[in-house]
Amino acid sequence: MGDYTGRIDINRPAEEAFGFLADISNMPRYLPSVRQARAEGGDRIVLEGEAEGQPWQAEGWMEVDPARSSMRWGSDALVYYKGELQVTGQGERCQVELRLHLVPLPHVAARMVQKSGSVEAGLKLALERTLESIRQAVEGNGRQQVRPQPGSKLYGRSATMNPDIS
Repeated sequence: MGDYTGRIDINRPAEEAFGFLADISNMPRYLPSVRQARAEGGDRIVLEGEAEGQPWQAEGWMEVDPARSSMRWGSDALVYYKGELQVTGQGERCQVELRLHLVPLPHVAARMVQKSGSVEAGLKLALERTLESIRQAVEGNGRQQVRPQPGSKLYGRSATMNPDIS
């Protein structure tokens, strides 16, 4: 399984940023392909959305640890995929670190090589886009929804996933 990490600084207190990100109902505000996210009891979650003009639904799990300002999640269908997010900082600024643990499917890896030159470059771009979307949503008090630019494919079938890695 490959490990990929990205970080971004956010102009909000860590507690505020983490509170926003840990609220599953806010996912559609920072993950444009997610139209609805809901808890199903315990650590179970269901996400629904649209990517590349196709509707999708994904089930998985999400664990939130407020004491550590961290979250972990995974997908039932994509067993090779897990993610973690941690918010740190003091005062009016914080940093969000996003870690993905995954191995892209062969056809997805081929698409990444074609579009970005390598799987590593494709995953780096996916992380950067996800983190920028998070920054914009948190700094905008969650009122603005970041939308993909025409022709881009920012996110895919589960939280923080780019269709290039799903």
